[in-house]
Amino acid sequence: MNTNINSTKMYCTRQKIIKAFLDLYSKKSFEQIYIKSLTEAAGINRGTFYLHYLDLEDLITTIEIKQLDAITKLVKEFHHFYYSRKNDEFAQFFKPIFSYIVENKNLFKILTSSHSRPNFRQSFKMIMKNNFTQRFHSVLRAAKDKELFKKEYIIESLISGNLGMIIHWIQSDINLSSDELAELISYTVVKSPLDIIEGNIK
Repeated sequence: MNTNINSTKMYCTRQKIIKAFLDLYSKKSFEQIYIKSLTEAAGINRGTFYLHYLDLEDLITTIEIKQLDAITKLVKEFHHFYYSRKNDEFAQFFKPIFSYIVENKNLFKILTSSHSRPNFRQSFKMIMKNNFTQRFHSVLRAAKDKELFKKEYIIESLISGNLGMIIHWIQSDINLSSDELAELISYTVVKSPLDIIEGNIK
């Protein structure tokens, strides 16, 4: 019984620390946050903080990794849709990922804000890049010299563009549904951005 009570207490304290940190991180860069201001905001002492985390770096890394792990799990679960050449099927890969982001939109807005550290965005981009690399592995392996460079540039452009679209969506307070964004991104990959800009998307 005592073990359960202690575990619950530890969990509640950890959640208080995370909430206080995210409240500060939503307004300040990581470098502007200090243990003192965090513990005051959380209503705990320094000793209690160190029972849960080594330092602020450990805290933010734990938060980031938890979200990246959740996205990675969804990527693996729906990875088979990523190989489709059909727009509606390709979109199915993104929909559960974007639904998860919607469920945690305040957290993702903080982690992808302009003043947040770049680690999370870079790791998110690598998850997307790994999928592109796997899909086009045979194409890239067969290409050589300038042909290879050109294909790599196009892939980098698509990945950066998709990431930019996702971050813009998050920072715009999710003004499209997860399904709408998934369909939009899949269309830009499978079809052409010009079709969308010129009004040819259905």
